[in-house]
Amino acid sequence: MLGLISRTYWWPQMWKLVKDFIKTCDIYARSKTAHHCPYGLLRPLPLPDQLWSSISMDFITDLPPSEGHDSILVVVDQFTKMAHFIPCSKAISGLETTNLILANVVRLHGLPDDIVSDRGAPLFSHFWKCVFRILSTTTK
Repeated sequence: MLGLISRTYWWPQMWKLVKDFIKTCDIYARSKTAHHCPYGLLRPLPLPDQLWSSISMDFITDLPPSEGHDSILVVVDQFTKMAHFIPCSKAISGLETTNLILANVVRLHGLPDDIVSDRGAPLFSHFWKCVFRILSTTTK
């Protein structure tokens, strides 16, 4: 686009204005070619067969502080979509997360069979190690 415009016109910092225009152009955003590998197919999660056997958890962060808390841990039952909203801090550790889950979810509903989250494997590896340590359980 800059080449086409510069054939006929010129002004100081013309490239900057053209670059800003292209960034905000809806037609360009929809028509440009992708430079990444094709996305994989989505696979739906299996449907749970009982209450609280499969839960999902995520954090809502960067909220205004309230009574020392600036985040919310959201735990949702995948079967009924019932949710627990647990106040916490953004700088929460794995052990503190485990204690919150045990005190607010496991105490009421029992241990889940699986947990879905976008926090990654290292967090859940640490989470399950803390659960086993707190419950005095060993793994083989």
